[in-house]
Amino acid sequence: MDWVNSTHLHIKIRSFAHMLNKILYAVVYSFSLLPLSLLLAFAKVLAYLNFYIIGYRKKLVIRNITNSFPNKTEAEILAITKMFYVRFFSFIMESLKLFSTDINELQCRTSCINPEIFSDPILANKSIIGVSGHLFNWEWLVGVRDNAPQKHMHGIYHPLTNKFWDEKIQQSRAIVGTDLITTSEIKERIRDKPNDGQSFYVFISDQSPSQYKKAKEFITFLNQPTAVITGWANLVIEKDFNLMYVEPIFVKPGHYQYKLHHIRPDGPEGFEPMELVKKYHELLEKSIHNQPFNYLWTHKKWKHKYPNNHS
Repeated sequence: MDWVNSTHLHIKIRSFAHMLNKILYAVVYSFSLLPLSLLLAFAKVLAYLNFYIIGYRKKLVIRNITNSFPNKTEAEILAITKMFYVRFFSFIMESLKLFSTDINELQCRTSCINPEIFSDPILANKSIIGVSGHLFNWEWLVGVRDNAPQKHMHGIYHPLTNKFWDEKIQQSRAIVGTDLITTSEIKERIRDKPNDGQSFYVFISDQSPSQYKKAKEFITFLNQPTAVITGWANLVIEKDFNLMYVEPIFVKPGHYQYKLHHIRPDGPEGFEPMELVKKYHELLEKSIHNQPFNYLWTHKKWKHKYPNNHS
């Protein structure tokens, strides 16, 4: 009967965990109902507390910014760090707002700078892979969604292990008009669909490879040897998709613009995967130089070093 008791215990634990998730979601949802202006004011308080007291990943942030901008003074580095934490906590509040906001509010807060890009005949009749970085706010792609002629916009993401919260996250992102596809599903989903110009796939592709053994390709990015992910570039070439860099630009608290850059090959022979990766990172680096406070400096992008046999 031990297995019966064990089964009952597991059922009770799962039931209790589900109840806690529902309670926490109710709190989060209620919090998200507050006006965004109030949430952003709260973000400034959190940024102040974090910079001067809590210090969440503060050493990592300062190291990343210092290594990326070796010509900046210590005072400039600290100023960027302070501004970054305001943007970081504002992003958290903006993400929470997705649980209760509607499309009309987001449309008032986002816009596409160059929607005329979609009239380029080169972009006609082919689906698009869009790549972006962890620039705030990479979640609010309404400005792109409203102008893109493609019927389907898909965001590629890493699913949460907690199924309850993974489902809630998917529901909140649906407000933006984006269908989420997991990283494990994307190859099969793309390969099964024709390249008919009806789909726009968005990859956030500046994170470090998850495992050291996957860190096979390196480029120089922000003054440092950087391991890069190349899977999306292989898909662009394999499916003959168009490629765009989606650039989020901070305008003012709670307001963003998005600029689209069509990445093209240098010659008629087409792309090589690393050429795509380098061109994308060059554009991303320019964005970071333009608004260094608007990049996610808390992630460990430079955790992988060159392997000993790297040439």
